[in-house]
Amino acid sequence: MQISRFLLIAVFFLGGSMAVHKVAAQTDSSANTKLPSDEEMHKAGFTDQQIENLKVISNLKWMRVAGETAMEGTKQVAFSTFGQPVGSSKKKNLGIGLVCRGPKTLVELQAGPVRSGNIRLKFDNAPVISQTWTTSGEMLLSREPRALAHQILNARQFKVEFFAPDGSPQVFEFKVLDLKDLVAKEPLCHL
Repeated sequence: MQISRFLLIAVFFLGGSMAVHKVAAQTDSSANTKLPSDEEMHKAGFTDQQIENLKVISNLKWMRVAGETAMEGTKQVAFSTFGQPVGSSKKKNLGIGLVCRGPKTLVELQAGPVRSGNIRLKFDNAPVISQTWTTSGEMLLSREPRALAHQILNARQFKVEFFAPDGSPQVFEFKVLDLKDLVAKEPLCHL
Protein backbone atom coordinates (compact mmCIF):
# COMPACT_ATOMS: atom_id res chain seq x y z
CA MET A 1 0.00 0.00 0.00
CA GLN A 2 2.93 2.33 0.71
CA ILE A 3 4.19 2.35 -2.89
CA SER A 4 0.76 3.13 -4.32
CA ARG A 5 0.16 5.97 -1.84
CA PHE A 6 3.54 7.36 -2.78
CA LEU A 7 2.75 6.90 -6.46
CA LEU A 8 -0.59 8.67 -6.30
CA ILE A 9 0.76 11.49 -4.15
CA ALA A 10 3.84 11.85 -6.36
CA VAL A 11 1.76 12.04 -9.53
CA PHE A 12 -0.48 14.67 -7.95
CA PHE A 13 2.40 16.84 -6.73
CA LEU A 14 4.53 16.40 -9.83
CA GLY A 15 1.58 17.59 -11.87
CA GLY A 16 1.09 20.57 -9.59
CA SER A 17 3.65 22.92 -11.10
CA MET A 18 2.39 26.20 -12.50
CA ALA A 19 3.17 25.15 -16.06
CA VAL A 20 1.13 21.99 -15.71
CA HIS A 21 -1.80 23.93 -14.27
CA LYS A 22 -1.67 26.26 -17.28
CA VAL A 23 -2.35 23.41 -19.72
CA ALA A 24 -4.72 21.59 -17.35
CA ALA A 25 -6.82 24.75 -17.16
CA GLN A 26 -7.32 24.52 -20.92
CA THR A 27 -9.10 21.18 -20.54
CA ASP A 28 -12.75 20.76 -19.60
CA SER A 29 -13.01 18.03 -16.96
CA SER A 30 -16.70 17.48 -17.71
CA ALA A 31 -15.92 16.50 -21.30
CA ASN A 32 -13.49 13.97 -22.70
CA THR A 33 -10.08 15.34 -21.81
CA LYS A 34 -7.95 16.18 -24.82
CA LEU A 35 -4.53 17.68 -24.40
CA PRO A 36 -2.56 19.59 -26.99
CA SER A 37 -0.10 17.44 -28.94
CA ASP A 38 3.32 16.69 -27.44
CA GLU A 39 4.85 18.92 -30.11
CA GLU A 40 2.58 21.84 -29.16
CA MET A 41 3.41 21.39 -25.48
CA HIS A 42 7.14 21.21 -26.22
CA LYS A 43 6.86 24.48 -28.16
CA ALA A 44 5.12 26.01 -25.13
CA GLY A 45 8.11 25.07 -22.97
CA PHE A 46 6.94 21.86 -21.29
CA THR A 47 9.46 19.15 -20.48
CA ASP A 48 8.90 15.50 -21.39
CA GLN A 49 8.30 14.73 -17.68
CA GLN A 50 5.65 17.45 -17.38
CA ILE A 51 3.90 16.12 -20.48
CA GLU A 52 3.91 12.56 -19.09
CA ASN A 53 2.54 13.81 -15.75
CA LEU A 54 -0.27 15.64 -17.54
CA LYS A 55 -1.21 12.48 -19.42
CA VAL A 56 -1.46 10.53 -16.15
CA ILE A 57 -3.48 13.24 -14.39
CA SER A 58 -5.78 13.53 -17.41
CA ASN A 59 -6.38 9.75 -17.49
CA LEU A 60 -4.68 9.46 -20.87
CA LYS A 61 -1.93 7.18 -19.57
CA TRP A 62 -1.17 4.77 -16.70
CA MET A 63 2.01 5.29 -14.67
CA ARG A 64 4.18 2.33 -13.58
CA VAL A 65 6.32 2.45 -10.43
CA ALA A 66 8.32 -0.53 -9.12
CA GLY A 67 9.72 -0.90 -5.62
CA GLU A 68 9.68 -2.96 -2.45
CA THR A 69 7.51 -3.02 0.66
CA ALA A 70 9.12 -1.21 3.59
CA MET A 71 8.95 -4.02 6.16
CA GLU A 72 9.37 -7.27 4.23
CA GLY A 73 11.25 -6.03 1.19
CA THR A 74 8.69 -7.77 -1.06
CA LYS A 75 9.01 -6.64 -4.67
CA GLN A 76 5.93 -4.92 -6.04
CA VAL A 77 4.83 -2.85 -8.98
CA ALA A 78 2.00 -0.34 -9.10
CA PHE A 79 0.04 1.09 -12.00
CA SER A 80 -2.03 4.21 -11.43
CA THR A 81 -3.97 6.93 -13.17
CA PHE A 82 -6.53 9.59 -12.34
CA GLY A 83 -10.23 9.55 -13.15
CA GLN A 84 -12.23 12.42 -14.50
CA PRO A 85 -15.18 13.79 -12.47
CA VAL A 86 -18.65 13.18 -13.89
CA GLY A 87 -21.60 15.47 -13.20
CA SER A 88 -21.52 17.46 -9.99
CA SER A 89 -18.62 15.65 -8.30
CA LYS A 90 -16.82 18.09 -6.01
CA LYS A 91 -13.35 16.58 -6.08
CA LYS A 92 -11.04 17.51 -8.94
CA ASN A 93 -9.02 14.27 -9.10
CA LEU A 94 -9.48 10.68 -8.00
CA GLY A 95 -6.55 8.32 -8.26
CA ILE A 96 -6.79 4.58 -8.69
CA GLY A 97 -3.98 2.10 -8.24
CA LEU A 98 -3.50 -1.53 -9.21
CA VAL A 99 -0.68 -2.96 -7.06
CA CYS A 100 0.88 -6.36 -7.82
CA ARG A 101 2.97 -8.26 -5.27
CA GLY A 102 3.43 -11.61 -6.97
CA PRO A 103 0.34 -13.67 -6.16
CA LYS A 104 -1.15 -10.80 -4.10
CA THR A 105 -2.96 -7.98 -5.91
CA LEU A 106 -4.51 -4.82 -4.49
CA VAL A 107 -6.91 -2.39 -6.13
CA GLU A 108 -7.30 0.87 -4.26
CA LEU A 109 -8.81 4.30 -4.72
CA GLN A 110 -7.20 7.42 -3.26
CA ALA A 111 -10.59 8.96 -2.54
CA GLY A 112 -9.99 11.35 0.34
CA PRO A 113 -12.53 11.44 3.17
CA VAL A 114 -15.49 9.17 2.48
CA ARG A 115 -18.75 8.47 4.27
CA SER A 116 -18.41 4.68 4.07
CA GLY A 117 -16.96 1.88 1.98
CA ASN A 118 -20.17 1.57 -0.05
CA ILE A 119 -19.39 2.14 -3.71
CA ARG A 120 -20.96 1.45 -7.08
CA LEU A 121 -19.09 0.41 -10.23
CA LYS A 122 -20.10 0.40 -13.88
CA PHE A 123 -17.96 -1.26 -16.56
CA ASP A 124 -18.65 -0.20 -20.16
CA ASN A 125 -22.37 -0.84 -20.80
CA ALA A 126 -22.81 -3.49 -18.09
CA PRO A 127 -25.28 -2.99 -15.20
CA VAL A 128 -24.17 -1.09 -12.11
CA ILE A 129 -22.55 -3.25 -9.39
CA SER A 130 -22.78 -2.33 -5.70
CA GLN A 131 -19.91 -3.33 -3.42
CA THR A 132 -18.60 -2.60 0.05
CA TRP A 133 -14.90 -1.81 0.19
CA THR A 134 -12.61 -1.47 3.19
CA THR A 135 -11.74 2.09 4.21
CA SER A 136 -8.21 2.93 5.37
CA GLY A 137 -7.49 6.60 5.96
CA GLU A 138 -8.23 8.26 2.65
CA MET A 139 -8.08 4.97 0.77
CA LEU A 140 -10.83 2.64 -0.39
CA LEU A 141 -9.58 -0.95 -0.82
CA SER A 142 -11.43 -3.58 -2.82
CA ARG A 143 -12.26 -6.72 -0.82
CA GLU A 144 -12.06 -8.78 -4.03
CA PRO A 145 -9.05 -7.22 -5.79
CA ARG A 146 -8.25 -10.04 -8.21
CA ALA A 147 -11.82 -10.24 -9.53
CA LEU A 148 -11.97 -6.44 -9.78
CA ALA A 149 -8.60 -6.32 -11.56
CA HIS A 150 -9.95 -8.77 -14.16
CA GLN A 151 -13.04 -6.62 -14.67
CA ILE A 152 -10.91 -3.49 -15.08
CA LEU A 153 -8.52 -5.17 -17.51
CA ASN A 154 -11.40 -6.44 -19.68
CA ALA A 155 -13.19 -3.09 -19.89
CA ARG A 156 -12.61 -0.06 -22.08
CA GLN A 157 -13.70 2.30 -19.33
CA PHE A 158 -15.42 2.19 -15.97
CA LYS A 159 -17.09 4.52 -13.49
CA VAL A 160 -16.79 4.56 -9.71
CA GLU A 161 -19.29 6.18 -7.36
CA PHE A 162 -18.65 6.74 -3.64
CA PHE A 163 -20.11 9.13 -1.10
CA ALA A 164 -18.38 12.14 0.45
CA PRO A 165 -18.76 12.75 4.21
CA ASP A 166 -21.72 15.07 3.51
CA GLY A 167 -23.48 12.22 1.66
CA SER A 168 -23.09 13.71 -1.81
CA PRO A 169 -22.30 11.16 -4.55
CA GLN A 170 -18.90 11.47 -6.23
CA VAL A 171 -18.65 9.83 -9.67
CA PHE A 172 -15.42 9.42 -11.63
CA GLU A 173 -14.73 7.82 -14.98
CA PHE A 174 -11.53 5.96 -15.84
CA LYS A 175 -10.26 4.91 -19.24
CA VAL A 176 -8.49 1.55 -19.14
CA LEU A 177 -6.40 2.33 -22.23
CA ASP A 178 -3.33 0.08 -22.50
CA LEU A 179 -3.36 -1.21 -18.91
CA LYS A 180 -3.99 -4.81 -20.03
CA ASP A 181 -0.83 -4.78 -22.17
CA LEU A 182 1.21 -3.20 -19.36
CA VAL A 183 0.06 -5.77 -16.80
CA ALA A 184 0.62 -8.68 -19.22
CA LYS A 185 4.29 -7.69 -19.55
CA GLU A 186 4.79 -7.47 -15.79
CA PRO A 187 6.14 -10.66 -14.13
CA LEU A 188 4.94 -9.55 -10.67
CA CYS A 189 1.30 -9.43 -11.82
CA HIS A 190 -0.19 -12.94 -11.60
CA LEU A 191 -3.69 -12.18 -12.82
